[in-house]
Amino acid sequence: MGFGDGLRTGRDPSTSPAHVWSPITDLAPDDLAARSDELPPLSTVWLEARQSLSDDLAVKGFNERLQREWAIETGILERIYSLDRGITQLLIERGIDASLIPNDATEQATRTCGKNHP
Repeated sequence: MGFGDGLRTGRDPSTSPAHVWSPITDLAPDDLAARSDELPPLSTVWLEARQSLSDDLAVKGFNERLQREWAIETGILERIYSLDRGITQLLIERGIDASLIPNDATEQATRTCGKNHP
């Protein structure tokens, strides 16, 4: 028995998904043909916007909102909770705070969605 057979994870190897690791390879020609031409212009717009954010506090605030958005969206994608777009935007702007989430906005208890305030 070797690594990945359930000994280290305690899982039954007969019920584990079969997957064999392989190194990352270049995209196939069909995949390259399907790439979006929108990314280079978006990159240019981002660089211009970044230059206009000369104030360090503005950049820090932007990055904090972006990190909150990624965290919230990741939780939604992983089905940890579900929130409508309005609640998501509110949490991005004001911070992840359970008091901002209405009781009927998610099927999960608010304690799992954000910090509770006394």
